[in-house]
Amino acid sequence: MLWIAGERLPAGLTLKLPSGPIRPLPAVT
Repeated sequence: MLWIAGERLPAGLTLKLPSGPIRPLPAVT
């Protein structure tokens, strides 16, 4: 899972998210 904005979301969703105000961190836990 990838940590985004302090929330745990499936890697699939993180890859689909556009690089805008929220920048996905490559922190795989």
